[in-house]
Amino acid sequence: MTGLTWMIVLKSGYWGIPDRDVPTGLPGNLGAFWIFINGLCYNPTLALVKVSALLFLLRLGSVKKRVRIASIAMIILNLAIMVTFFTIFLLQCLPVESLWIGGPTAKCIRRDVFAISLATMNIFTDFLTLSIPFLLFLGLKVHKRVRNALLAVFLLGAV
Repeated sequence: MTGLTWMIVLKSGYWGIPDRDVPTGLPGNLGAFWIFINGLCYNPTLALVKVSALLFLLRLGSVKKRVRIASIAMIILNLAIMVTFFTIFLLQCLPVESLWIGGPTAKCIRRDVFAISLATMNIFTDFLTLSIPFLLFLGLKVHKRVRNALLAVFLLGAV
């Protein structure tokens, strides 16, 4: 891509290009298209990162039945949420291109309700995912100060 092409892509996605540096005559709907592409990539990636951490916890704590069951349940829940919200995001307007083109025949969901639902589910699964390591550490047979230090380190991740 040439420098001008990159500048057009960055400006159309509203990514910090000063207005004076962008040539006039750019299509305004290009930004909506790139926001749509960003959402298609971001939401599944977020869920897959959580699944990756859960697979690590599953491998680490698979000797404990509670940890194994909780990890598998959270992996299934995260994957189900990922598929559900990806499908809803992909088909939030019918026809799909009406998101960036517009048109009188577009039928769209309420994006504010969708965004709040997605954020709520992400926060909920974050807290559940963060609670699984505590199942591992609470049963450790180590000195109380060492166990508390481990718990404090994991609590920093929650903050």
